Amino acid sequence: MISLPLASCTTTTLTSSWSDTNYGPRPLSKLLVIGIAESAGQRREFEDKFVAQLQAQGRQAISSATLLSHEDELSKEAIQRKIEGTDIDGIVVTHLIGTQREERYNPPTTHIMPAYHGLYGYYHSVYDYVHTPGYYSTHVTVRLETNLYDAETAALVWSAQSQTLDPASASEVMDSVIREVVKDLRAKQFI
Repeated sequence: MISLPLASCTTTTLTSSWSDTNYGPRPLSKLLVIGIAESAGQRREFEDKFVAQLQAQGRQAISSATLLSHEDELSKEAIQRKIEGTDIDGIVVTHLIGTQREERYNPPTTHIMPAYHGLYGYYHSVYDYVHTPGYYSTHVTVRLETNLYDAETAALVWSAQSQTLDPASASEVMDSVIREVVKDLRAKQFI
């Protein structure tokens, strides 16, 4: 999560998705959600939204913000200490890979519209022309990576990268990425 300018036509896709074939289809029942973000507010918002989506799928989930403050180090050891003795069996971690801003020039176009005049108007103007001037457009791409780990072994069992085009806000990125990630986790029987 990041701050983004106002745009429209958001599309999120998973550009890659991998799962450990040796892990097998084993639905996880309680997940710890970790969002790595610049601000505590964005982290909390992302984790809360993700937890709500997982709960809507019938899974128990908790936000890492309930266990670790934003200032706490998110090391393997710190996380293991916090989840020791709990029934958490999976850990989901999402982080920003990068953002890309691209400015494109769209050249002018001319469309010819057929004219329907009488016989005498035909010679003066067979076609009307519609001209659209050239313009610049800016496109933003946000890329995130989400990994799912087995809490007991700390083994990576699923990973995906997502790409969101022209998001209107950081919140919109969160919603659309979470929706795609949950859909893939469900399809691969991790939830």
